Amino acid sequence: MTITIQQIANSAPKEYRIEIDGQTRYYAYVRFRKRHTFIDLVTVRGVRPIVSLEIKKEVRSFKLPTYYILGLGEKAIACKPGPRRENRYQLVYEKDTYDIIGHRNSFASIFKNEQQIGLIANQTIVTFLQGYKYSLEIDFDCDLRIALSLALIWDNFSFNSEGIFPQLIFNIGQLWEIRKRDVHWRARSE
Repeated sequence: MTITIQQIANSAPKEYRIEIDGQTRYYAYVRFRKRHTFIDLVTVRGVRPIVSLEIKKEVRSFKLPTYYILGLGEKAIACKPGPRRENRYQLVYEKDTYDIIGHRNSFASIFKNEQQIGLIANQTIVTFLQGYKYSLEIDFDCDLRIALSLALIWDNFSFNSEGIFPQLIFNIGQLWEIRKRDVHWRARSE
């Protein structure tokens, strides 16, 4: 399954349009509430979010933020960063462990229990006055809420500021890869 995530240009706060097979199916937007930042995934603006990501960053700390996914179950599910040099986030949901691992050249792989189930590829490396766009390839049987949550976490982690500077640093600065990208991987279809 191919999903395209397009940042809507000049939106403050950030907004995204999410297309599946060429049709807009979801939107995501950032909202702020009492010193907390959330990213909501919705079908239509104004309705209750399907999934909400709460971003918690320690004040005056150089630690990477922890993301809490709300809406997958009764409790919030923590998606925690690995060490900075590993360029990785991990979450445990039910009995499955999901990892999102960054690679060079704006790629990131999504794993479920050590098996690759998805790939994020940035389609616009340098943009000027327009939003960036990237694609997400996932296996047909992958939980869409988890895949989109991980993609939005990766987007926020990788490109958390506006403009070209963070994207250039992200693309150039990937010196370590804890796991090489499998260039032969393809999403499973039905």
